[in-house]
Amino acid sequence: MRTNSTPSRAKHSGWPRHHRGRNTQASIAALLFICLSFTGTGLFADTISASLIKSTVLEEGDAYIHGLAYFEGYLWASTRTKPCRVLRIDPKTLCYKRILLDEDAVEGEDLITAAGSIWIILYGPPTKIVRLDPETLRMDTVVEFGQDELTRGGALEHAFGALWAGGGNGKIARIDLTDFSYEVFDYRTALGRLQIHALTDGGGYLWASSPLYRKSETMGNESIVLRINPRCPTEYAAVFLRNMSMSDDMVYREGQLYTGSEEGGSSLISIAVDLTYRVVGESETGCNGIFAQGKILWGAFSGEPGRLLRYNPESASHDTLTLPEGFNHANEVVFDPGGGSIYISCWESPAKIVRVDLSPAEDPNLISLVHR
Repeated sequence: MRTNSTPSRAKHSGWPRHHRGRNTQASIAALLFICLSFTGTGLFADTISASLIKSTVLEEGDAYIHGLAYFEGYLWASTRTKPCRVLRIDPKTLCYKRILLDEDAVEGEDLITAAGSIWIILYGPPTKIVRLDPETLRMDTVVEFGQDELTRGGALEHAFGALWAGGGNGKIARIDLTDFSYEVFDYRTALGRLQIHALTDGGGYLWASSPLYRKSETMGNESIVLRINPRCPTEYAAVFLRNMSMSDDMVYREGQLYTGSEEGGSSLISIAVDLTYRVVGESETGCNGIFAQGKILWGAFSGEPGRLLRYNPESASHDTLTLPEGFNHANEVVFDPGGGSIYISCWESPAKIVRVDLSPAEDPNLISLVHR
């Protein structure tokens, strides 16, 4: 979730459409699997096996996790707080160490890993790029943008030999990590003052979108996704999606960009390189992000409690997982590199984290639920 309030909930229907702790830890006694209000054919024929479910409620002040990554044996999280906090979380126990940034390090937005370091973009003002050494925990501000360059920092992506940073007024900065020089590209012709809040790469392109609406005289409310040539970033094309609010985590797989709508309704959207798109499925609650585990996609959904959608693009089949009671508004999702565990953060204050182990339970005292 990338707005300053809890997600709205709206009802929509249809299928498909084609277009151009407190530092504590607890085992949870139940994990429910339900189906969202998707229509269409085919549920998963496979079995979901979940075990070793752990959760933690973070301490007061450690709120609104806005970036989450698994790197060097830990989970790393950034918070949308003043000042920003970076949390280093033990993936087994969910106990964590807090790293408090300077007072002018306002609101951590995206957090990614690249070139052996952790990178955080700050909303600001001023908008900054901060580098964290995962071993020494040393923090350095490597870029501080001027007010006429990049404001309202929102998204990071490491691709095509550079670090890309999205921000307000439809701007993206391309940063050289060897000397931290940068160039800012302006997409206000398409986006106006909107903030670029999601970045990813795929198909030879950089992809960018905003979760907010632009008013259109012909289409009403519309969100915009940009397909950008990284070799010449002034070359780009745009697709306009009516009455949708793009999630700020999106992925590119097998020739398709997958994104979601945070306001419910068209909650999973597939966009081809030629910018034709289709609504894959719809839900009553908003989708806060799409994440990839190999060829399988996972969507983080708002709600009380929050939910995950597992979607197989090859078979167009899906299944869902409901978080424990009290763990609301699933927001960020990361995966254990070993493939067994999924970690979900909840967009709450204080923030909450759930670990779900998809591998079979060897300990009979651990929970093992199977959904067929």
